[in-house]
Amino acid sequence: MADVVTVDMEALQRCVRVLLVANVPGALWGAPGGGKTAVVEQIAASLKTPEPEGGSWRLFTLILSLLEQSDLSGTPYPDTMDGGRRIARYLPPACLPLQEIHGDIHSVLFLDEFDRAEPGLQNSSLQLLSQRQVHDKPLSNNCRILLAGNGTTDSLTFGLSEAACTRMCHLYIDNRADNTLRSWQRWATANDVHPAARAFTEYRWPLFHTEDEAAKYRENARLNRRTVTMASQVLADRVVWSAARDREVPGGGLQARGPRVLQ
Repeated sequence: MADVVTVDMEALQRCVRVLLVANVPGALWGAPGGGKTAVVEQIAASLKTPEPEGGSWRLFTLILSLLEQSDLSGTPYPDTMDGGRRIARYLPPACLPLQEIHGDIHSVLFLDEFDRAEPGLQNSSLQLLSQRQVHDKPLSNNCRILLAGNGTTDSLTFGLSEAACTRMCHLYIDNRADNTLRSWQRWATANDVHPAARAFTEYRWPLFHTEDEAAKYRENARLNRRTVTMASQVLADRVVWSAARDREVPGGGLQARGPRVLQ
Protein backbone atom coordinates (compact mmCIF):
# COMPACT_ATOMS: atom_id res chain seq x y z
CA MET A 1 0.00 0.00 0.00
CA ALA A 2 1.16 3.56 -0.66
CA ASP A 3 1.64 5.94 2.25
CA VAL A 4 -1.33 8.22 2.77
CA VAL A 5 -1.82 11.33 4.89
CA THR A 6 -4.35 10.62 7.65
CA VAL A 7 -6.38 13.01 9.82
CA ASP A 8 -7.80 12.59 13.31
CA MET A 9 -11.51 13.04 13.91
CA GLU A 10 -11.23 16.72 14.88
CA ALA A 11 -9.21 17.58 11.78
CA LEU A 12 -11.64 15.53 9.70
CA GLN A 13 -14.53 17.75 10.75
CA ARG A 14 -12.61 20.89 9.83
CA CYS A 15 -11.64 19.39 6.45
CA VAL A 16 -15.23 18.42 5.69
CA ARG A 17 -16.45 21.93 6.46
CA VAL A 18 -13.81 23.38 4.15
CA LEU A 19 -14.98 21.10 1.33
CA LEU A 20 -18.60 22.08 1.95
CA VAL A 21 -17.70 25.75 1.64
CA ALA A 22 -15.65 25.14 -1.52
CA ASN A 23 -18.41 22.91 -2.95
CA VAL A 24 -16.01 20.03 -3.63
CA PRO A 25 -17.28 16.45 -3.12
CA GLY A 26 -15.51 14.81 -0.20
CA ALA A 27 -14.86 11.10 0.45
CA LEU A 28 -14.35 9.87 4.02
CA TRP A 29 -12.36 6.64 4.24
CA GLY A 30 -12.00 4.56 7.40
CA ALA A 31 -12.51 1.23 9.10
CA PRO A 32 -16.04 0.02 9.93
CA GLY A 33 -17.50 1.55 13.07
CA GLY A 34 -15.10 4.49 13.06
CA GLY A 35 -17.76 7.21 13.13
CA LYS A 36 -17.79 8.42 9.52
CA THR A 37 -21.58 8.49 9.27
CA ALA A 38 -21.90 10.12 12.69
CA VAL A 39 -19.51 12.91 11.65
CA VAL A 40 -21.56 13.68 8.53
CA GLU A 41 -24.81 13.65 10.52
CA GLN A 42 -23.32 15.89 13.20
CA ILE A 43 -22.00 18.44 10.71
CA ALA A 44 -25.23 18.48 8.68
CA ALA A 45 -27.27 19.04 11.85
CA SER A 46 -25.07 21.99 12.81
CA LEU A 47 -25.46 23.86 9.51
CA LYS A 48 -27.87 26.78 9.33
CA THR A 49 -29.27 28.53 6.30
CA PRO A 50 -28.52 32.26 5.90
CA GLU A 51 -30.72 34.86 7.51
CA PRO A 52 -33.55 35.73 7.53
CA GLU A 53 -34.68 32.10 7.28
CA GLY A 54 -32.08 30.74 9.66
CA GLY A 55 -33.35 27.19 9.20
CA SER A 56 -31.53 23.88 9.17
CA TRP A 57 -29.95 21.99 6.33
CA ARG A 58 -31.48 18.70 5.25
CA LEU A 59 -29.42 15.52 5.06
CA PHE A 60 -30.20 13.11 2.20
CA THR A 61 -28.54 9.77 3.01
CA LEU A 62 -28.33 7.05 0.37
CA ILE A 63 -26.91 3.65 1.35
CA LEU A 64 -25.46 2.97 -2.07
CA SER A 65 -24.98 -0.75 -1.47
CA LEU A 66 -28.77 -1.14 -1.12
CA LEU A 67 -29.63 0.55 -4.40
CA GLU A 68 -29.95 -0.52 -8.00
CA GLN A 69 -28.88 1.64 -10.93
CA SER A 70 -32.46 2.68 -11.70
CA ASP A 71 -32.89 3.89 -8.10
CA LEU A 72 -30.22 6.49 -8.73
CA SER A 73 -30.76 7.34 -12.38
CA GLY A 74 -34.56 7.28 -12.36
CA THR A 75 -37.13 4.98 -13.96
CA PRO A 76 -37.60 5.36 -17.73
CA TYR A 77 -41.06 5.90 -19.15
CA PRO A 78 -42.33 6.51 -22.71
CA ASP A 79 -43.45 9.95 -23.85
CA THR A 80 -44.58 11.58 -27.06
CA MET A 81 -43.06 14.78 -28.45
CA ASP A 82 -44.83 17.30 -30.66
CA GLY A 83 -45.19 15.65 -34.03
CA GLY A 84 -45.83 12.24 -32.56
CA ARG A 85 -42.22 11.17 -32.11
CA ARG A 86 -41.85 8.63 -29.28
CA ILE A 87 -39.04 9.16 -26.77
CA ALA A 88 -37.97 7.90 -23.37
CA ARG A 89 -37.88 10.15 -20.33
CA TYR A 90 -36.91 9.44 -16.73
CA LEU A 91 -38.92 9.83 -13.54
CA PRO A 92 -36.67 11.74 -11.12
CA PRO A 93 -35.80 9.85 -7.92
CA ALA A 94 -37.31 11.55 -4.87
CA CYS A 95 -34.34 10.41 -2.77
CA LEU A 96 -32.13 13.06 -4.40
CA PRO A 97 -32.26 16.81 -3.66
CA LEU A 98 -33.12 17.71 -7.25
CA GLN A 99 -33.93 21.28 -8.23
CA GLU A 100 -37.27 20.43 -9.83
CA ILE A 101 -38.49 18.58 -6.71
CA HIS A 102 -36.94 20.46 -3.79
CA GLY A 103 -36.04 23.82 -5.29
CA ASP A 104 -33.05 25.63 -3.75
CA ILE A 105 -33.09 23.52 -0.59
CA HIS A 106 -29.91 23.69 1.50
CA SER A 107 -28.84 20.08 1.73
CA VAL A 108 -26.04 17.54 2.05
CA LEU A 109 -26.27 14.51 -0.21
CA PHE A 110 -24.46 11.68 1.59
CA LEU A 111 -23.58 8.57 -0.44
CA ASP A 112 -22.77 6.05 2.29
CA GLU A 113 -21.06 2.69 1.72
CA PHE A 114 -19.96 3.98 -1.66
CA ASP A 115 -17.37 1.26 -2.28
CA ARG A 116 -19.77 -1.55 -1.30
CA ALA A 117 -21.87 -0.66 -4.33
CA GLU A 118 -21.08 -2.65 -7.45
CA PRO A 119 -19.02 -0.85 -10.13
CA GLY A 120 -22.07 -0.35 -12.34
CA LEU A 121 -23.82 1.62 -9.61
CA GLN A 122 -20.65 3.57 -8.86
CA ASN A 123 -20.50 4.50 -12.54
CA SER A 124 -24.09 5.72 -12.37
CA SER A 125 -22.99 8.28 -9.77
CA LEU A 126 -20.22 9.82 -11.90
CA GLN A 127 -22.50 12.38 -13.55
CA LEU A 128 -23.87 13.23 -10.13
CA LEU A 129 -20.38 13.89 -8.75
CA SER A 130 -18.96 15.90 -11.64
CA GLN A 131 -21.92 17.58 -13.35
CA ARG A 132 -24.27 17.68 -10.35
CA GLN A 133 -27.19 16.22 -12.25
CA VAL A 134 -28.93 12.99 -13.19
CA HIS A 135 -29.66 12.88 -16.92
CA ASP A 136 -30.96 16.43 -17.49
CA LYS A 137 -32.19 17.01 -13.93
CA PRO A 138 -29.78 19.14 -11.84
CA LEU A 139 -29.27 18.99 -8.12
CA SER A 140 -30.29 21.92 -5.99
CA ASN A 141 -27.89 24.85 -6.27
CA ASN A 142 -27.39 24.67 -2.51
CA CYS A 143 -26.63 20.94 -2.36
CA ARG A 144 -23.23 19.66 -1.23
CA ILE A 145 -21.99 16.08 -1.74
CA LEU A 146 -20.16 13.78 0.67
CA LEU A 147 -19.54 10.05 0.54
CA ALA A 148 -18.00 7.42 2.79
CA GLY A 149 -16.48 3.98 2.45
CA ASN A 150 -14.22 1.45 4.12
CA GLY A 151 -11.76 1.11 1.27
CA THR A 152 -9.02 -1.45 1.79
CA THR A 153 -9.53 -1.56 5.57
CA ASP A 154 -12.26 -4.18 5.09
CA SER A 155 -13.24 -7.02 2.78
CA LEU A 156 -16.09 -7.26 0.25
CA THR A 157 -15.53 -3.76 -1.10
CA PHE A 158 -15.07 -2.68 -4.71
CA GLY A 159 -12.19 -0.49 -5.81
CA LEU A 160 -12.91 2.86 -7.41
CA SER A 161 -12.25 3.54 -11.06
CA GLU A 162 -9.85 6.31 -12.09
CA ALA A 163 -12.88 8.30 -13.23
CA ALA A 164 -14.46 8.09 -9.78
CA CYS A 165 -11.22 8.80 -7.92
CA THR A 166 -10.75 12.13 -9.68
CA ARG A 167 -14.23 13.42 -8.87
CA MET A 168 -13.71 13.87 -5.11
CA CYS A 169 -11.27 14.89 -2.39
CA HIS A 170 -10.14 11.91 -0.27
CA LEU A 171 -9.83 12.06 3.53
CA TYR A 172 -8.34 9.12 5.47
CA ILE A 173 -9.24 8.77 9.15
CA ASP A 174 -6.66 7.97 11.83
CA ASN A 175 -8.78 6.14 14.40
CA ARG A 176 -5.84 5.65 16.77
CA ALA A 177 -5.16 9.35 17.35
CA ASP A 178 -5.74 10.89 20.79
CA ASN A 179 -7.85 13.65 19.22
CA THR A 180 -10.11 10.97 17.76
CA LEU A 181 -10.68 9.60 21.26
CA ARG A 182 -11.42 13.06 22.66
CA SER A 183 -13.82 13.79 19.81
CA TRP A 184 -15.65 10.51 20.43
CA GLN A 185 -15.87 11.21 24.15
CA ARG A 186 -17.57 14.54 23.47
CA TRP A 187 -19.98 12.85 21.08
CA ALA A 188 -20.64 10.03 23.56
CA THR A 189 -21.40 12.50 26.36
CA ALA A 190 -23.80 14.45 24.16
CA ASN A 191 -25.55 11.24 23.08
CA ASP A 192 -26.00 9.72 26.56
CA VAL A 193 -23.54 6.86 26.19
CA HIS A 194 -23.26 5.21 29.62
CA PRO A 195 -20.41 6.60 31.78
CA ALA A 196 -19.04 3.09 32.29
CA ALA A 197 -18.77 2.59 28.53
CA ARG A 198 -17.04 5.97 28.15
CA ALA A 199 -14.62 5.14 30.96
CA PHE A 200 -13.79 1.74 29.47
CA THR A 201 -13.11 3.32 26.09
CA GLU A 202 -10.81 5.91 27.68
CA TYR A 203 -8.92 3.36 29.77
CA ARG A 204 -8.59 0.61 27.17
CA TRP A 205 -8.34 2.73 24.01
CA PRO A 206 -5.49 0.62 22.52
CA LEU A 207 -7.78 -2.42 22.45
CA PHE A 208 -9.98 -0.75 19.86
CA HIS A 209 -7.16 -0.56 17.31
CA THR A 210 -4.79 -3.47 17.63
CA GLU A 211 -3.32 -2.94 14.17
CA ASP A 212 -2.26 0.02 12.08
CA GLU A 213 -5.33 0.77 9.94
CA ALA A 214 -3.49 3.53 8.09
CA ALA A 215 -1.10 0.90 6.67
CA LYS A 216 -4.09 -0.68 4.90
CA TYR A 217 -5.16 2.46 3.06
CA ARG A 218 -4.63 2.65 -0.67
CA GLU A 219 -4.24 6.18 -2.02
CA ASN A 220 -7.21 7.05 -4.24
CA ALA A 221 -6.14 10.58 -5.11
CA ARG A 222 -4.95 11.22 -8.66
CA LEU A 223 -3.28 14.18 -10.32
CA ASN A 224 -4.91 15.54 -13.45
CA ARG A 225 -6.57 18.73 -14.68
CA ARG A 226 -9.84 17.94 -12.90
CA THR A 227 -8.24 17.46 -9.48
CA VAL A 228 -6.12 20.60 -9.91
CA THR A 229 -9.35 22.49 -10.60
CA MET A 230 -10.84 21.11 -7.39
CA ALA A 231 -7.74 22.21 -5.48
CA SER A 232 -8.15 25.67 -6.98
CA GLN A 233 -11.71 25.85 -5.67
CA VAL A 234 -10.43 25.16 -2.16
CA LEU A 235 -7.56 27.67 -2.43
CA ALA A 236 -9.40 30.52 -4.13
CA ASP A 237 -11.90 31.66 -1.52
CA ARG A 238 -10.92 33.34 1.75
CA VAL A 239 -14.13 32.00 3.31
CA VAL A 240 -12.68 28.51 2.97
CA TRP A 241 -9.59 29.42 4.93
CA SER A 242 -11.68 31.24 7.51
CA ALA A 243 -13.59 27.99 7.99
CA ALA A 244 -10.33 26.10 8.46
CA ARG A 245 -8.91 28.65 10.89
CA ASP A 246 -12.04 29.11 12.99
CA ARG A 247 -12.91 25.39 12.89
CA GLU A 248 -16.43 26.20 11.75
CA VAL A 249 -18.34 27.41 8.73
CA PRO A 250 -19.07 31.16 9.04
CA GLY A 251 -22.69 32.26 8.99
CA GLY A 252 -23.97 31.98 5.45
CA GLY A 253 -20.51 30.93 4.29
CA LEU A 254 -21.76 27.93 2.40
CA GLN A 255 -23.40 30.23 -0.12
CA ALA A 256 -20.05 31.82 -0.94
CA ARG A 257 -19.40 29.48 -3.84
CA GLY A 258 -22.17 28.25 -6.10
CA PRO A 259 -22.44 25.00 -8.04
CA ARG A 260 -19.48 24.24 -10.24
CA VAL A 261 -19.33 21.59 -12.94
CA LEU A 262 -15.94 19.86 -12.87
CA GLN A 263 -14.37 19.48 -16.27
